[in-house]
Amino acid sequence: MSLKIIIDSTAGYSPEELEQLDLTAVPLAITMDGREYQDGVDLSPQEFYQKLAYTKSTPVTGKVDSLIFEHLFSFRLEEADEVVAILLSGSLSGTCEAAREARERLVGPERIHIVDTGSVSMGSMVLINEAVRLRHLGVSGEEMARTLESLKGRLRMLAVTGSRKYLRRSGKLTGGSEMLDKLFSRKPVVRLTQGTLSVESQPRGEEAACQWIAAAMAREGVDPAFPPVLGSAQAPELTSRLAGYLEKVPGVGACGRCEIGPAIGSYIGPGSAGVAWIVPEKQGNG
Repeated sequence: MSLKIIIDSTAGYSPEELEQLDLTAVPLAITMDGREYQDGVDLSPQEFYQKLAYTKSTPVTGKVDSLIFEHLFSFRLEEADEVVAILLSGSLSGTCEAAREARERLVGPERIHIVDTGSVSMGSMVLINEAVRLRHLGVSGEEMARTLESLKGRLRMLAVTGSRKYLRRSGKLTGGSEMLDKLFSRKPVVRLTQGTLSVESQPRGEEAACQWIAAAMAREGVDPAFPPVLGSAQAPELTSRLAGYLEKVPGVGACGRCEIGPAIGSYIGPGSAGVAWIVPEKQGNG
């Protein structure tokens, strides 16, 4: 049985990786100061963060039009027996709903399986990497979708922000003053849970923030069967520092890497880094 995997651009794969892994990525629309861009098409991650510094409001992540999914599903089903679409959280974008609408308009919708990751960026990549592994094992689209649905409740994602101003602008961070923030070098650590971003801690400095994330991973546990993914928002040095701490966490082996795009980058800004991983099954949902 042949199977094609469709993802969205926020997962953070490079063009080379998409080709190597046989993944099809659809670009999301990003609106900044009234102008719409196509993520990864006419707006690269580097260009996005350059523009972000001058925007007057938080950029808005749009959705992929259902007609695009309809054409793409039809095309892929001519090549394969089944299609699995693994897409960013419905709380962040209407892309998943658009994919479901397209599926219902097609003949043979049972051949199309749609997974809402409840996450984005490196969180989505953790699940997509597992999907690629399952496809190699020859599982059906239905079994793949069912497995990913069971895993997403165990998916965790933490990130240290490069600047507090983006969290403030979006209303995700309140209290304190900019002067005190600079004086104490506070670096908020945020968690993404089922599409909702929340501030978990505010350590003093990047080193302490990386240590806090590593400690949280050790406390919550890491399932070694699913390699974690490190995400970077134009922050190679911070990402390397975080990777150094994560190497000491039980269960963490080689980590994947991705570039954090607009869907989360709008809130945490450039100079940020994070990690997504799967906790052991005993941890349950959360």
